[in-house]
Amino acid sequence: MERILANIDIKRLYRYLLIGILVLVVLSIAGQVYRHTFGLEKTLQGLVPKFDVDEENNIPTWFSSAMSLACSLVMYVIFRDGREKQGRFQKYWAALALVFLGLSLDEVASLHELTEHPLRRLLDAKGYLTPTWIIPGIAFCLIVLIYFAKFIASIERPFKGLFFLSGGIFLAGALGLEMIGNNRAYHHGWDDFIYTLINTSEELFEMIGVATFLCALLLYYQRRPMVGQAEEKKTGYAVQSFRGTTSMRRDAGAP
Repeated sequence: MERILANIDIKRLYRYLLIGILVLVVLSIAGQVYRHTFGLEKTLQGLVPKFDVDEENNIPTWFSSAMSLACSLVMYVIFRDGREKQGRFQKYWAALALVFLGLSLDEVASLHELTEHPLRRLLDAKGYLTPTWIIPGIAFCLIVLIYFAKFIASIERPFKGLFFLSGGIFLAGALGLEMIGNNRAYHHGWDDFIYTLINTSEELFEMIGVATFLCALLLYYQRRPMVGQAEEKKTGYAVQSFRGTTSMRRDAGAP
């Protein structure tokens, strides 16, 4: 597995992932245009729901789940790999692997939505707060951020920037566009075409965020040994220089 990950062409993979995402989004929009043009009950023999990014248990859902599962797998390999410079933070990679395994399962099972209807009735949520699962979702994000704060600080700046970028893209869709879309649906109905476009944009952001994070993880995995080797060479050179200096001092009779 390590050899496979080390030899992946990350730029090509990212390009293929983006192409796959765009194809799914275009097919989803085309299906919704068809429904809103010829009738909401029209599904082309059930083909439209199979590519609708707002539906569950279809091709976009499994695609997103597979990307999250791939992130979990890469983080587990990083955890298992003994080449990390800061081994004391390896447990955090294992924890993150479990988090993304849970996200992969949630993508196909929609576990987060189990809290939506009870909270909506409890809070009488409307408008932007119609998707009430975002309340425990935001709390979960804050807990994760606090728990992983020291770990995040230990990551080199270029990788840290990529991780934050991918997370920002994902949350912009999962939280931001989710609230905007549900507010639109609350006032104009769930069959509103503008809501459909907002919701499609939400899924687009989420998929791009996960794809970016996956490729950032692979880049981290491939570059991390090089960083460690560079530091070892630097340390070795410093030791050799120190020994040489000490030897010269001894030859000169220095204390």
